[in-house]
Amino acid sequence: MKHFRLYWLTTVVGILAVFPALSQKNANEGFVLLGKVQEIKSVSSDPNYVDLEIAVDIEFINKGATPVILLKPQKELEAEIFWPGATSLSLAKFLAEREGCNSAIWVQEHWPSVSTALEFREIVKRLDLPSPPPDLTLILQPKESWVWKTTTFLKFYAKTMSSVFSGHDLPWDVIGKICTPLWMRLEYDVWSLNLQRADKGLKKRLQERWKGVGLLNIEPSLKTEPIELNLSNVSAAAPN
Repeated sequence: MKHFRLYWLTTVVGILAVFPALSQKNANEGFVLLGKVQEIKSVSSDPNYVDLEIAVDIEFINKGATPVILLKPQKELEAEIFWPGATSLSLAKFLAEREGCNSAIWVQEHWPSVSTALEFREIVKRLDLPSPPPDLTLILQPKESWVWKTTTFLKFYAKTMSSVFSGHDLPWDVIGKICTPLWMRLEYDVWSLNLQRADKGLKKRLQERWKGVGLLNIEPSLKTEPIELNLSNVSAAAPN
């Protein structure tokens, strides 16, 4: 009987321990980022590379039943909020939907470096308020959406060099010949490690303080759903 009671108590404690995590997941599972490409420009200046500037609309949609609070994208990338950390291209939408890079034909990553700059402590002060500051946060009510017009940059090696390339970094002389649309996913660093280092307890403190307004999304990064990307009309971007 003692063993049974101990087992029952351990089980209950385990359920209570994971309940906050389950609540966080369930409240955020209806939150998605959709994207639509508006324009593609070639901005190459080095003959060894092909650089593309892509204007894209990112639509934040709260499909859940709970208001969601996000750090708002900053045009000046203040304190690295919504830093474009990773981009991947896949041949099919269902491949792009898979997690990880194994299904991608091209991956670009550029995450922030370690910094103790004053701007991170300043952003902590501006966030550490009784209610979400409207200049730094976005509140999406259930079924509400918001569109962020932004730009992303893709940098390809111009030509194939077998000693350099792997299956995840195909060059432009291969990708530029693909006639069918590709599927792009963008991953943004929402709450950088540098901001977390400036105040380790800030995320949980704000989540508790602002819970009457909505659920603060404390994921370190957010990834868009697959975005259709047609590169067949920019083949002239390849340098001579």
